[in-house]
Amino acid sequence: MYLEIGADIIVQSHGDITNNDLIKNNISYITKLIRKEKIDLGNKDILKKHLVNIECLKLNF
Repeated sequence: MYLEIGADIIVQSHGDITNNDLIKNNISYITKLIRKEKIDLGNKDILKKHLVNIECLKLNF
């Protein structure tokens, strides 16, 4: 829905001010995660979050 609005700046209630690029990247990540496709895990912070996401998927699917 955020992408359909066409806003240049998005203020989240639970995070930093962002833009459509972050939303597109998150959608791409989630799609790859669900399809079990290769994901570039550029740094340790992203790797930690990714491992938590994998565990959550195991519990819910």
